[in-house]
Amino acid sequence: MKKINTLKPKSFDDVQLAAESLRNQMPVILNFEQTDPKEKKRFIDFISGSVKAIKGDIYMVSDDVYVCAPVNVTLDGDQKKK
Repeated sequence: MKKINTLKPKSFDDVQLAAESLRNQMPVILNFEQTDPKEKKRFIDFISGSVKAIKGDIYMVSDDVYVCAPVNVTLDGDQKKK
């Protein structure tokens, strides 16, 4: 059974959890509603590199919600690839 990891990052330190999930081919939903804007930018920059390294995709569902998907996962719907 596939799982999806959901994170509400509070600081840049939480980036390791997201990167580890992606390395394990597990999709990650990132909710930045409660994240400082500077930390959010750093987090997205870092995780974008992690997603690229595994040949996955990152989708923007809303201004504060992103889905990071490994190569074996695709999303259907209104989200935009980042």
